[in-house]
Amino acid sequence: MFTYLKATFRGRWKLFLTIGLTLSFLGLAYIGTQTVNDQITVEARGELEDDWRYQYDILVLPQLDEEVQGLEDGWVAPQSSIASYGGISIEEWEEIKSIEGVEVAAPIALMGYFDFLGMNANASNATPGNWYEITKEVTAFDGMKTHTLTETSSVREYYDESMEDSVLYQRHLEERGYPSNVAPGTSVRYPNEMLLVAIDPEAEDQLYNVSESMISGSYLDEPYSAEGATMPVIPVVALQEPEYVMEETVSVYEIGVPDDLTEEDIAGGTTNYLRSLPKEELAQLNISSLTSDLRFKNVNLEFDDEGYSELEYELINAPTEIIRFSPINYNLVENNDEDIPLLEAEEYPNASEFYTDIDAPFYRYTEGVRDIYDFTVDVVGYYDSSEISPKYAGSWQEGDPVDVYTSHHSMIIKNGLGEEVEPTPLLPLPVKASYYPGAPDMLTTLNALNHVYDDEPPLSSIRVVVEGVAERTEESQRKIEAIATEIRERTGNRVEIMLGSSASRVHVNLAGTEVDEVGTVEEGWQQQGVSWSIENQVNQANILLFVYLLAISVIFCFTVITHSLLNRSIDFAMQRAFGWSRAKIIQSLFVEALIISLVPIVSVWFTNYWLETVSLIDYLLVWLMTFIIISIGYIAGSRKALKLSPRDGLAGEGDTWKMQRLVKIRGVLSYCIHQLLRRPLRFGLLATVIAITTFMLLLSFVTQQSLSDFLYLSFIGEAIDVRLEEYQTATLIMSFALAIAVTFLLLYLNINERMKEFFIFRSIGWPKRKIQLYISLETFVVSFVGSSIGTLGAILFINVFTDIVIPTWMISLAILAPILLITFFSIVIFSGMKVKQVLNNQYTV
Repeated sequence: MFTYLKATFRGRWKLFLTIGLTLSFLGLAYIGTQTVNDQITVEARGELEDDWRYQYDILVLPQLDEEVQGLEDGWVAPQSSIASYGGISIEEWEEIKSIEGVEVAAPIALMGYFDFLGMNANASNATPGNWYEITKEVTAFDGMKTHTLTETSSVREYYDESMEDSVLYQRHLEERGYPSNVAPGTSVRYPNEMLLVAIDPEAEDQLYNVSESMISGSYLDEPYSAEGATMPVIPVVALQEPEYVMEETVSVYEIGVPDDLTEEDIAGGTTNYLRSLPKEELAQLNISSLTSDLRFKNVNLEFDDEGYSELEYELINAPTEIIRFSPINYNLVENNDEDIPLLEAEEYPNASEFYTDIDAPFYRYTEGVRDIYDFTVDVVGYYDSSEISPKYAGSWQEGDPVDVYTSHHSMIIKNGLGEEVEPTPLLPLPVKASYYPGAPDMLTTLNALNHVYDDEPPLSSIRVVVEGVAERTEESQRKIEAIATEIRERTGNRVEIMLGSSASRVHVNLAGTEVDEVGTVEEGWQQQGVSWSIENQVNQANILLFVYLLAISVIFCFTVITHSLLNRSIDFAMQRAFGWSRAKIIQSLFVEALIISLVPIVSVWFTNYWLETVSLIDYLLVWLMTFIIISIGYIAGSRKALKLSPRDGLAGEGDTWKMQRLVKIRGVLSYCIHQLLRRPLRFGLLATVIAITTFMLLLSFVTQQSLSDFLYLSFIGEAIDVRLEEYQTATLIMSFALAIAVTFLLLYLNINERMKEFFIFRSIGWPKRKIQLYISLETFVVSFVGSSIGTLGAILFINVFTDIVIPTWMISLAILAPILLITFFSIVIFSGMKVKQVLNNQYTV
């Protein structure tokens, strides 16, 4: 047997060398794929570990209408913690704090909105006795359009005794009913709606460094008493710099009134008459009173054409009028697991008493009437929301949203016509009924809630931190779920688990209808379980890629070895004729398979010299995988050959397909088809390889695309996708390289083993060009059949099991690429072979 094996390897060294190199390549590909997949897993898990913890672990909310939530349970909208007016009692807060394992329970309560004091702005260079027109315009920019919030114009006199005998003054006094004896001007910093929120200072400072964000004054954790107050006073910490981009412009014009005025001139009314007269600008004021140091000052302004000055006045204690705006109501437009959820923010009519001419849409309505409460506020300090950062979120980076204190990063992605635009941040407007009104303007303590809520449960939400869950483990997840369940059972409130969640993309349609208006924004809503979902998707993608590699390996080795053993049927027949039993032949084939399976171990060993990542288990897996693959090919290929009698075995492949009789040979094409039918196993295996290779390549691409699409749904997933991009590219390159190598080697073996057939063609006068045409036709038919079957199979599989749509260009490429590639390979391989003009032995077959 040893002599036979030695002769077999020496006589068929090209075949065995090809198989050995291929198996070595497969072994290296296995190690490379494993290394890449391990790196992908490490990168993904590292990113998920960093993003494991949100700013708090559990969010306790009162039950909300599904319409208000927008999406089903598991999604938490930005600023959900102050989306409702009360709903959770102080007793429930105390109950949550008593639960074992709760480290922090920080409540927050939405008290409402109230108008802070405005300012008067008057022209200091106006002269008593003259008439003036005063215009005021307030504009604000939302990131796409500059909205006009207020636009007013009025005419009046600056009273002086000399005006008493004037016909114009007397008639104007009759129309208006009172004189104006102050310098011409108007109110600014009004309306000045402030969002008032109550917190527990100690608990809030455990979640966020609010006390460290103080610019001036004192934090709410210090004792406070209002000396000399005539009514209850609550201390507040005010937001120093909101994110408004706005401007207030006040212009004062002196009207030139003629001395020869008659009754007929003012017959149409004094206001209309004065507006028709020529005028000259006397002074103009340009300020942004809600975004500067004027925001909370108790001052009035005097201005001229050179600037303005401040005039302080004493603060008068007055009751506070609270306005309650509704939360935003979301209507679900579209939501499926494979795409970004699409919502629509419901728009409401403008019912404002102050913004009667505003051109911005309203997304909140006033709940009930304006209630007046017997308390006033005292600003004891100022905080800067940009300086606030969470104390528990390890994944938080500078610029990321911070709960209710900073914007929730709404990005404008479409205009009002539905056209995509360069992503731009949506900026808040000072109109609290707008889509995003900004961070809390004032913070106060829970003691202030008694003035507004009486006996009603006042808390809007409770942010909970659980101890011992900093590491991303299933034990941490179970602990969080247990405490969340206990909170739900004890209080009956809605409980959202924020640990392991991530900001996922949500698109919201707004009311814009013009090219310069906001049409759609993209936001980050917290979605539960994203951390585990991403890891599962990455693991599934890695498994599919490994299955792809294994399938290609099995297909190639099975085809090559089966093809080879079918061609060795004559050898087996001769051995049987010399007295060898089937068992002995099988033993020799087993030894062959064992020897060949050891070849990849050598290449892997050399590779591991640099990588140093392969363990003993990996060596065993490579050898076992290789031996099983080879054994399958040997069993399949030798089974038919060994069944043949010595006489039938000398015929080679055995029976031919009877369908070839239906094909009449009339030219090269018909002869090509005849030969394909004559050797169905040879060409059927090649077509099968092409079909399955095409199928697996498409599936591999779709797997990568599906993973990227899934990761894109969340912001952490997008970050992971960016980090994995180079590894995914490497994996796809390896897949393509493996497919090309397999196809090339199979084609080489197929052509090389048919050299005698080509010699016969040359002997009967076929030129080399005609033989090349014949081979090209043959490969075209085989590759077309294989690529078509593989592509159709992939399309069917993908449509049944996924929602991914394969582009038409990719389908066309999947069919045409194998045809062109295999035809090119056949030309290259045949061109490099030496085909003799005449055979030395005319009886060679």
